[in-house]
Amino acid sequence: MEDFTCAFCEKERTAVRKLVSGPMVFICDSCAAERFQIAVDAGLDPVRIHEARNTSAKAGAKSSAPPRGSKCSFCGRSDSESEMMFDGRTRHHICAGCIGLCNEICSEEIATDWRSTVKP
Repeated sequence: MEDFTCAFCEKERTAVRKLVSGPMVFICDSCAAERFQIAVDAGLDPVRIHEARNTSAKAGAKSSAPPRGSKCSFCGRSDSESEMMFDGRTRHHICAGCIGLCNEICSEEIATDWRSTVKP
């Protein structure tokens, strides 16, 4: 079986708690949490951005994105359509909205995994 790696830190799935997949790209729980915090520190709400996109609402102001012409490897939005874009180490990018979704997935699944190991 192929061993998948995070496009942002290049750790293998056996070295992380959770690996969230996109179309031919992955992000680990640590990288999702780190980028989520960066977006929050920049005044963005990644969860709200993701939810707003799902309801076709305007998702907030755009901030700079590296490099120009980048597209989110998870949803395909361009840097001009995204509030914030993060570079990966393997030429992949992720937007703030997808960071919100990935962070929610990691938080829910890691909490579920943790609860299943706790003895009553």
